Amino acid sequence: MELPAVTSIHQGTLDQQRIMADSQVARRSGLHLSQFVRIYRHQTSSDSRPHKDLFELPTSTDPSLCDMTDRWNAIVREGVRPEQLLRPPNHKTINAHVQHVRDHIRKGQRDGHYLVVEADLLDEWPEIFISPIGVVDKSQSSTATRLINDYPYPDGASVNEFTECINFPEVSYNPPRDIARQIVELRARFPGHPILMMLGDVSGAFRHIPQDADHVHMFAFRFEGYIVIDLVCGFGWCGSPAYYSVAGSLINNLYQNQQPERSLAPLDSSKFTGNI
Repeated sequence: MELPAVTSIHQGTLDQQRIMADSQVARRSGLHLSQFVRIYRHQTSSDSRPHKDLFELPTSTDPSLCDMTDRWNAIVREGVRPEQLLRPPNHKTINAHVQHVRDHIRKGQRDGHYLVVEADLLDEWPEIFISPIGVVDKSQSSTATRLINDYPYPDGASVNEFTECINFPEVSYNPPRDIARQIVELRARFPGHPILMMLGDVSGAFRHIPQDADHVHMFAFRFEGYIVIDLVCGFGWCGSPAYYSVAGSLINNLYQNQQPERSLAPLDSSKFTGNI
């Protein structure tokens, strides 16, 4: 089975041609949602990775990273596997900031993070659970917003409420005081010299952590007559920070084992200090 290619679309609109084609293929195939998602993400018996740009890592020689590496490799092979104690009932959705949401969905569809299909496929895939969506401000700017999936809603009957958390990876986080302490130490060692810090927005990096195809039915919302299924760990799900931490800790370890060229940093060419 071959799915249609992504088409060129106008700014501010969803790829309706792709949505229609994907929906038609889904109806005619009669496949379960998980089977269809595996085809959508080009998962095969020889290459089961849901995200083709992610790769397994060799077992670490650092005992403290062995479990983290194993968890990462499992994510690369199949994606995150959320466990639910019970299945909550579906509930209604709300929409806000329509153009921003439309732009966000269009980008997610283009990047392979969202599967967007016509709403009547809920009859074919009744296991899909619908959650509300909303937006929050990213910063002081009134134009910068972030789409949030309201997985904690409604109280007592939400995706988060029915998610089994006992097997989540342990979150290890260095608080801001560690960064502040490092700045103070560098300022004392190198007075009068600039202190450089590399920053990054996690929203782009961690949208690459895929969900297992058997569990994507837990993460969906309605928009403009369509069903949008989130294929990656999204903001708002209680398990996302734990699985973001797996990637973040391993990235941090790789970063801290690197150091600048002495010719480029003659004052201090020691290994980098990471805080993720």
